Amino acid sequence: MDGVEETDGPGQDQPMDEVDAPGNNKITLPVEADFMYAYSTVPGYYSWRNSVRGSWFVQAIVSVFRQNAMTMDVLRMMTRVNAEVAKQKSNTDEHFSDNKKQIPSIISQLRKELYFFPENVMEDVHGDITDATVHKKHGSHKKKCSIC
Repeated sequence: MDGVEETDGPGQDQPMDEVDAPGNNKITLPVEADFMYAYSTVPGYYSWRNSVRGSWFVQAIVSVFRQNAMTMDVLRMMTRVNAEVAKQKSNTDEHFSDNKKQIPSIISQLRKELYFFPENVMEDVHGDITDATVHKKHGSHKKKCSIC
C-alpha cells in the first residue's frame, strides 16, 4: 500500500477545514466586517502637526481626497495618504524632535472596493476599473473606447 491509506466515499480525498483558535461557533460574517480604520500614526509614535496648517495626516487626507475622490476607492486613496505623510519631516527647534517622520496606519476589513461616487467608475470586460467621467466627455463613446 506504499504508506497511503485509501478511504471509500465522496469527498474523502479533500482536506477539511478546522478551527485554528477558540472563538464563537457561529457561521455568520463577523460584525467587524466592512470596516476600515485609519490612524494618524502607529501606536507608540508621535503624530505631527504644523502650527499653521494643522495635522500632517488631515492635510494629506484633504489633498488626496480632493484630487481623487470622484474616481478612486477609499483604500487606494488612504495608501496615497500614507505616502504623502511619509514624505514629511518635522521641523522643530529641539534636536530630539527635529527631522522626525510619521507613518499612518490603515486597518481594513473591507470586502469590496469602497467608492464615494460609484457612478463615476466603470468596470471593463476584464474587471479593470476605469474613470467613467472620461467616457461621458465624448459623444458616441462605445465606438471609440476599447473598454465599452
